[in-house]
Amino acid sequence: MLKECDWSFKRIYNVSNIYFPTVDANVLIGRMKNVAVSKGSACTAALLEPSHVLVSMGLSNDDAFASIRFSLGRFNTREKIQNVFKIITDQIKILIWLFKHTTH
Repeated sequence: MLKECDWSFKRIYNVSNIYFPTVDANVLIGRMKNVAVSKGSACTAALLEPSHVLVSMGLSNDDAFASIRFSLGRFNTREKIQNVFKIITDQIKILIWLFKHTTH
């Protein structure tokens, strides 16, 4: 879900923060073996509070907690990126299935 915001500001083109509704980002990150991602910047990733940057951009605390930061480098290939998309898609499907079948 894209939030409406002012895209006229400058940003780092190789870093994106993507929010996955109803998914605990910590659980998703833990299930993605061999995929290097984070919940926030290096200085705040270990905090047990939502990213103040994401909240200031208009995300709710829940949305910020469901967000994962992706960074691309010169060694990332199209094939590797497509593989990460598949891993994320597969893991989210599993998490949704588990949630539906383990809650009352």
